[in-house]
Formats: sequence, structure tokens, C-alpha cells
Amino acid sequence: MELKTEVLVIGGGVTGAGVARDLVMRGIDTILVEKGDLAAGATGRCHGLLHSGGRYVIKDQESAVECIKENVILKRIASRTIEDTGGLFVSLPGDDESYADRFLAACDAAGIQTQVLSLSQALRLEPNLSREAKTVVKVPDGAVDPFALTIDNARDAARRGCRILRHTKLVGIDVEKGRVTGAEVHDRVTDERHHIRTKRIINATGAWAGHVAGLAGANVPLTLSKGSLLIFNRRINNTVINRLRPPGDGDIIVPNEPTSIIGTTSITVSDPENFTVTKKEVDLMMKEAGLVLPPSAEARVIRAYAGIRPLVAAQDADSGRDISRSFSILDHGKQDGVRGFYSIVGGKLTTYRLMAEKMVDVVAEEMGVHIPCSTASEPLFGSEDGEHYRLEDRFTSIETVEEGEEQEGKVEEIVCECELVTKDEVLKVINEMKTSNLNDIRQRTRVGMGSCQGGFCTYRLLGILHELDMVPQYEANEILTSFMEERWRGIRPVLWGDQLREEQLVEGIYLGIFALDKIQPLGKKASKSKK
Repeated sequence: MELKTEVLVIGGGVTGAGVARDLVMRGIDTILVEKGDLAAGATGRCHGLLHSGGRYVIKDQESAVECIKENVILKRIASRTIEDTGGLFVSLPGDDESYADRFLAACDAAGIQTQVLSLSQALRLEPNLSREAKTVVKVPDGAVDPFALTIDNARDAARRGCRILRHTKLVGIDVEKGRVTGAEVHDRVTDERHHIRTKRIINATGAWAGHVAGLAGANVPLTLSKGSLLIFNRRINNTVINRLRPPGDGDIIVPNEPTSIIGTTSITVSDPENFTVTKKEVDLMMKEAGLVLPPSAEARVIRAYAGIRPLVAAQDADSGRDISRSFSILDHGKQDGVRGFYSIVGGKLTTYRLMAEKMVDVVAEEMGVHIPCSTASEPLFGSEDGEHYRLEDRFTSIETVEEGEEQEGKVEEIVCECELVTKDEVLKVINEMKTSNLNDIRQRTRVGMGSCQGGFCTYRLLGILHELDMVPQYEANEILTSFMEERWRGIRPVLWGDQLREEQLVEGIYLGIFALDKIQPLGKKASKSKK
């Protein structure tokens, strides 16, 4: 199929979705392609921390100022995706006591509001905080759902005319006489190839930016930094907890839905797709979590995962933590002689909107479009009322049963007990997206993201898809096996105690009852005849 657009955006993370929304809001025809689902890369593999800027305020003042400005904007325009938890910076015995004074002065210079709390005040806010805390400073951090934020940007862009092609991989870029003229993409669902005619391509692919740039004969110098994280099976903290010291490993714990997430590490890697979370990283993060939130030492960890930060390479940096968390826009016409090709790299979730604005400013100027950016003032679809997300509201709306409803069969059927995801929620996503992809459904409903990590709800989800005739018999077992193998990669690094015991139960269900390991893969031709 031949398509045509003014601007092609590559990458469906939050930056790419934000760029696409900004472009169409300025009246520029846009297509976005993403090789997987939205937020499948680093966006969906982060803390979900809405930075106040405090983390960077001493060493990287520019990033700190960007963060606090965008923090205020996002709480207003993307309120549905943000839980306004607030944050605490906490020093413990042994930490440099002079750091707190420098931190407070730097926050004041950056415009970050702070409040020094007594230990009793801090414990009222966060009862699980260490009684050994020396200095506690309150800041305006928050928790943001990176999946919802990305999806809301993409949905808003689509409502305004952007064409979004998910599960579609870029396979080639056409360059003629030093100018981009088009791109070749592959639809991984239908196995079809499409050609897209365009004179401008924005590369918003994060850790893959170097590879994509190479397809156009351009160069993006990046340092890839792995950041590993652990998910606890329950909420240990209700405010974001940061260590009041120079940024290091395992010094942030973010409340996320009914769980808490600790991270991250910073380890330079060479490949954005092949990496693991090591035992050394797990041990370090568990130790750090136990120091600042002692109950975490007894809490169950249900999953380990990692994301890859695409940091703009710096020759004088000793490690990833020495590289600025600000962002860069590369005009490859000026840098590599490939006109119409741009890359946006670096930055962070909190500053995605600003990154998109600056990127689109450059492209709009080249196109002669003079419509100013309005994303800082116009709320995302669904966030118009300015109400922030509240976890208790979600659970209350599900758990409330009116008198007589149970007898009348009006109580909603639960598919995922851990996250209280109902069958109606699952069906809504399936019907709206016409998808049978388990990860597509998981990211939009949280099914399988709770304590059992899909162990007790994945086969129910496949049952629903099979009832709807969306998953043939010959594919169901392969999908289930593939999902369990991916699940195992995240659970393997955290197998001890209760998590180990639960895995043995899940193993008994899938291997002992379902005999999943004894089912032979069926070829499509052979199995179709058995339907």
C-alpha cells in the first residue's frame, strides 16, 4: 500500500506520541509508526516517577528546571494519568550532612518548592519510613502511569487526524539527492509492506535511535544505560521516597497502583534488546530499600525488569550517571547531509512534552508553519476536569455492590483478582482495538500486572479471546507458552521465599494440570483441519 504524509514519526513511546500530537495540533499531517505496542520501549520500563527536579538539582540544574516546569504543566494537562503523591528526600545516618543545605539552596534557585519536616511529621505522612531518618524534605514529586500517558497522547493525536500504525516496523528510509523522500514499513500483524511518501522523518526511537539513523546514512552518538527495577507485591509507601544524597543506585521508591517500585541502577550496555537484571543489582536494591523503608525487607518482590536510557554520549563522562538527563535535537541535514531527517534523544518521561514542543518547532519552521505550540495549555482527552488519579477511587468503583445487584447477576465478573480487572474492561479494550495481543490488553487494563504476574488470569484471558473467535485453537497454546516464557524472564531474578512458593504452584497448574510442556506445537495447516 502507498501512503503519503507531511511528517512521519518513528517510535510510539511517550516522546513519539507527544510529537505526533503536537504536529497535528499545528495542522501538520502526520503518521506515527511503532514496531510494537505504544510504550513498549523505555517508556513502559521506567519508575513512573513524575520528577520535581530534586534528583538533578545540584549536578544538573538545567534538567532540574525543565522537570519542575513540566511537572506543573503535566499535573494540569494530564491529570488523569497522575497520582499527586508528593515526594520526600530522606537522609540516613552516614549520609553527608552538608548535602541537605546545598540541596535546599539549589531547589530554591531552580524554583522547586521544599518543606523540611520533623521526623514525627514525616512519619505521619509515611509510617513505614525509617525511624533513623536524619533530614526529611518534602517536594512536589508524583507518580505517573507511563502507559496511560502515552496512550492518551496517541489517542488525542488520532482524534485530530494522526494515523497511528502499531506493530509496524521501519525497514528502510529513502534518501534521494541528500533529502528524505519516503520510508518502507512492515506490518507485523498482516505481514504486509507499505511505502510511505514523505519529506520529513522524526526519529523518536530512544535506545534504537542510532540504528534508525543508520538506515538514512546518519549518525546518532548515544550511550545506552541500563536501569533495573524491582516491583513489590504491595504498596510500601504512599509518597515517592528519594535518598537525600548524590544520585546513586536503588535510591528511589515510587508507589505505583497497588505496588511499589524501587530502582534504578545505571550500567552501560551495548545492545538495547539483549540484557538481564543481575543478582548483584537485585541484592543492592533490596538492601537500599530496607534502609529507608524497613518493612520492604520482608516484602515480596514479584518482578524484576529493566529499561535502556538513550543518553547523549559525552566523552568526559565516567559513567551514565555523569551524563546530563536533558535532551538533544539533531538536524541530520546540518549534521550528516540528510535533509528532512531529525532525531530527538535523551530527556526523560517528565520532560516528554517539552521535548516534543522543541522538536516540532524545528520541523514547523522548516515547513513554514507558524502555528504556536498549545500542548502546555490544552488538556489531553480524558483529563479535561483536572482531577488527579486516586487508587482508592478505582477499587471503590469496582468493589461497590448495590443492594440486590448480586442476586440479579449484575455484579461484574473479575478476570484478574490481583488488579481487580473485570471482564467488561477486557472486552471494551478488545472491541475498541480489535486486538488479540495479550500485551496490548495488559497495558490498557493492568490484567496480569499484579502479584501473580498473570499466573491465574492469562488462561482466562485466552479463553475470552477464544470465545470471541479471535484466537484459533492452533495458536492459543503457542501464545500461552510465549507469554509464560516472557513472564519467567522477569520472575527468575527474584525467586525466593513466597515468590518461589507461588511459582511452584503456578508450575504445578501449567505443567501438572494443563500439561503445557507436553503439548506439541501444531502447524497451521495441520491444526486448521482439527478445528
